[in-house]
Amino acid sequence: MKYRALAESLIPVAETTRKYFMGAEGAKRFRAEEAIAQTSSYRPTLLADSHDGSLLAIEVNQGAYTDALDRLVVECVSQGLPIRLFVASPAGAPATAVVELVRKAKARGIGVVEVAGKNVQRILPALSLSLFGLQPINTKKYPKRYRGALSQAEETFRNGDPVKGCSRLYDLIEECSREVAIELDRVGLWRSVPVPPKRQVRWFKKHPWANVLEYVGEHGDFAAIRGSKLQITKPLWSRIRGLTSHRNEAGHEPTTSDERKQRDRELKTRFEHALDTFADLVRACPTVAK
Repeated sequence: MKYRALAESLIPVAETTRKYFMGAEGAKRFRAEEAIAQTSSYRPTLLADSHDGSLLAIEVNQGAYTDALDRLVVECVSQGLPIRLFVASPAGAPATAVVELVRKAKARGIGVVEVAGKNVQRILPALSLSLFGLQPINTKKYPKRYRGALSQAEETFRNGDPVKGCSRLYDLIEECSREVAIELDRVGLWRSVPVPPKRQVRWFKKHPWANVLEYVGEHGDFAAIRGSKLQITKPLWSRIRGLTSHRNEAGHEPTTSDERKQRDRELKTRFEHALDTFADLVRACPTVAK
């Protein structure tokens, strides 16, 4: 590789890092000091393509966190650019600088690697910056029984598997909505005409989720429900029913940067919509969701 701006003493660090990511992740088409996008002036030391359609950017320096990294994070988040950014530094960099680098990088989803001769050690993983813009979940606003699962869903989403992160969130909504259906059946909050057959708890727990949601939507007495301890409205239940189509869409794995950018943007919107729906659901049925 030919480097124009990189200090000569850091070229071995850059080359060792390049070979490491080629072998460890199969990164390909490395280019030196090239802009990350046509609309960007930022030129990392190395830029490469990943097989999932994202970009791998590597900034090689002496263990410093620079203002340019902050600007890049803001740019990637605002434009939804699917980039993972690492800072690569030689072993033996000033300790105070490295501590500051790790502290700031972790808060911004930037990875850190340390290079000692031919060996590379990952100090921090890098998150896809197109996913980093997700609003953090304040788990304290939710019942304790759901907080751990919500944290796992958010962590999975941010760490590069947004499909599975959304799926974890849909699982929580399914669990809570099934319990709401069981409670409605227990107290008999159904419309009198037509009179639906009384279901058993097992049916509400084991039958396909979409069918359970449909049954409640068609036969639930929402006027009586609003007068009970459950404040479930028909529009809220319709929103929950609408999530089943998103949950069942597997989609194809993106292979280009444009495909990855579009998929991440759609999944971010879906995750936030599902989270809002879940928040409304647990507020509407505190006795069930506690």
